[in-house]
Amino acid sequence: MARIFLCIGFFAWAVLSASTAQGAREEMVKVRMEASAPDTGPAAREEAVARAQVEIVADVLKSTLSSEHFALVKSLLDQAARYIRTTQLLRLDIRDGLVHVEVECYVRRGDILKDTAALLLARMPAPPSVLVVVVEPADDAPANTGARGKASAALSESLKERGFEIVSIENVRGCHGDDEIVSAAIGDNAVAARFARERFADVVVLGKAEVTSTPEEGSLNLVAATANVTLRLFRASDGKLVDSFTAEALVHGANARAGAEAALQDACAKIAGDIQVAAAIAAGGTRPSEDVVITIEEPGPEERIREVMKAAAAFAGQEPELLVCTERLARFLLPYNGAMTPLLDTLVQQKYLGAGLEIRRAIQRNVQMRFTP
Repeated sequence: MARIFLCIGFFAWAVLSASTAQGAREEMVKVRMEASAPDTGPAAREEAVARAQVEIVADVLKSTLSSEHFALVKSLLDQAARYIRTTQLLRLDIRDGLVHVEVECYVRRGDILKDTAALLLARMPAPPSVLVVVVEPADDAPANTGARGKASAALSESLKERGFEIVSIENVRGCHGDDEIVSAAIGDNAVAARFARERFADVVVLGKAEVTSTPEEGSLNLVAATANVTLRLFRASDGKLVDSFTAEALVHGANARAGAEAALQDACAKIAGDIQVAAAIAAGGTRPSEDVVITIEEPGPEERIREVMKAAAAFAGQEPELLVCTERLARFLLPYNGAMTPLLDTLVQQKYLGAGLEIRRAIQRNVQMRFTP
């Protein structure tokens, strides 16, 4: 049916609604700002207005980024006027040899965030990692029975093209069954946040896709396929919900399955740009963490992991937090801002229920280890 559908060209696209993401809703924002400039002539007034525009753009950046990362994108202030759509002068005062102005501007916030994301990605020492889990109906099963599919693949590919490292869902399946993964993807924010904090990736995108097909009214062979995609983006370092997104697409065609696939692809394409921007800012726009994340492969009984955590706590003077512990993998977070070598030396020099520890890999403050006989 799909082959006939494509050959005869009986296929019509009809996109009836655009994506409605939080970022998209705030593409244009209205902001008021005061500023002043020395002197009292027309040139001074223009200078004061320009300073107000720079302060507006700076406020958008500061509200999004940590102070460290604001410094990385401060060059955007040199082109502040490019992000201002309109400027209305509300008040003009001349006193004490200064021109004081109050302006109201419509600001292209979306453009600021896009350029910020591009700069952050270019200046990161390593590509940020992203895990995408979108629950969608299987071919012959009810909705919400699987944790991988066309939506996850489409969004992952768009992020990969932008420079992100994509974490495979198979990495998660080593620790969680499909039911647990689905529960995290469609559960409440607290459940999703706990899943994100397990640190499978720097950023975790969770959500669901729903597709419905109905006969086209007044037509004998056309079908209307509607796809709805709803996503939440979490930062793994603290489990914070950074942003949420929804997109919808409608496709008319003679083949229900092909139309459903096309609608789903179109909905994902609409939302991909906002996801890319939010993921870059979530991964690269926060204060760098000094915590240590230790992952242990095939850890055995949880009691053994608790012994490792006890040794780490004794060295660091801080209580670690167990993020995940299964037969395949255990991971805990240790609040510690000291040198890594003494900490790791202490951990590998001890025994834990008769087993030692060895380091498999250490990248900055992320350490992968395993037990040895």
